[in-house]
Amino acid sequence: MFTRLSPIGSFALLAIACAGFNGALAHEPGEHADKSHSAQTLAAPLLSFGEELPSTAAIPLAQALTAAPSASGKQIISGRIGKVCQNKGCWMTLHDGDAMVRVETAHRFVIPADAKGDAEVLGTFKRSVLDEDRAAHLRSESLDVVAGESWTIDAMGVRILE
Repeated sequence: MFTRLSPIGSFALLAIACAGFNGALAHEPGEHADKSHSAQTLAAPLLSFGEELPSTAAIPLAQALTAAPSASGKQIISGRIGKVCQNKGCWMTLHDGDAMVRVETAHRFVIPADAKGDAEVLGTFKRSVLDEDRAAHLRSESLDVVAGESWTIDAMGVRILE
């Protein structure tokens, strides 16, 4: 059964509906709105995936790589996004000058295929051996890589700073 609204009630309902619709379109196509950072979005838009990153300062990738052999536990590493898995968003490369490392999500969360810009990664460094089958798989997803030993970051969360 419908109830007739007063003109003021109708206007209020219309204003609320328009505000909600406008908020739903506030992000770029292909991006997910992240309401947890709504106050920060006005100053510096960010997108977060996986675990929420603590507000502690990030370590630049080049610096973190020099300490990687003795590093243990989760760290926040900063750099610039290079390539991203175009199939399922399960990896990306993080760059800082000449330093580069592959960031693996282990399918815990997905990184958008069109992700770009500066990012911070919450994760742990791993020395891994990339066999030829996995290297071929990564090449099929647009990453130019060869089999062998390398550092990767086992990511728990990623924050993209735009």
